[in-house]
Amino acid sequence: MRAADGDAAVVRRGYAALLPLLAARPVDPPRDLGLELWTFSCQRDLPEQVASLRSFLRHAGRPRRITVVSDGSHAPAARALLARLDPVVRVVDWDRVAGSEVPRAVRTWADRGDGGAATAMVRKLAVELSLPVDGPTVYADADVLFFPGAADLADLGADGRPRYLPDCGAGYLDDRLADPDDPDPVNAGFFALRRPLDFSGALRRLARLGGPPRFHTEQTVLHVALHDSGGVPLDRRRFVLSVADLRRRGDAFAADGIVLRHYTTPVRPKLWRAVAARARR
Repeated sequence: MRAADGDAAVVRRGYAALLPLLAARPVDPPRDLGLELWTFSCQRDLPEQVASLRSFLRHAGRPRRITVVSDGSHAPAARALLARLDPVVRVVDWDRVAGSEVPRAVRTWADRGDGGAATAMVRKLAVELSLPVDGPTVYADADVLFFPGAADLADLGADGRPRYLPDCGAGYLDDRLADPDDPDPVNAGFFALRRPLDFSGALRRLARLGGPPRFHTEQTVLHVALHDSGGVPLDRRRFVLSVADLRRRGDAFAADGIVLRHYTTPVRPKLWRAVAARARR
């Protein structure tokens, strides 16, 4: 483990130890938002999920409702802690959201419950296929941290077209469903909708899938649906997904002017360095 990663691990452990205290000290959001926030996470990522939701409340505001969708692994204490973060937070299991829109094969894969990463991603896909969208709706992964620029989220997608986070490179798509070298790849960690996505083309491809889902199958289905629905890429300078600073000790992008950064696995330690840096301000 690099020294910088070790420092981040110490911060994460300290943050995890403080979770009950943080839940007892709610954020005072600067404004009310006329949108709904959805997220999908697991017990393992509880500290990241708490940091993400608190950063949203602090910088974006209080949405009408925050729905944390569990992959089924959250312990009762974790569910209760999340619900204490703010009165608008609710925690539900993935199978309470997944509806008749989910193809039988997807439901079968999701129900296997083998605990693997691919199973979790199929459960996330089942939720995305069933996401109830009735007006402004934002989805964010548990490892998305929000910054002061998130005040602009209230007007995101006002023209009715979905907005998505561009991925940081090629190769993160299931090549059975889409070209992994697509020059405009979608990252499934953040998107904003005003109406439901058109999944019809993506589901036709999924029905012809030759074999079980892979880790990136969920992201690829969303990639196809967002493009088929006329999706617009978000400004990479303010909606950050990058590994360009991977070998730097600090976070090259964490600044008041950005809306968010998605701290994917290679740069996940930087999430905790950003949390520590902003706690000292």
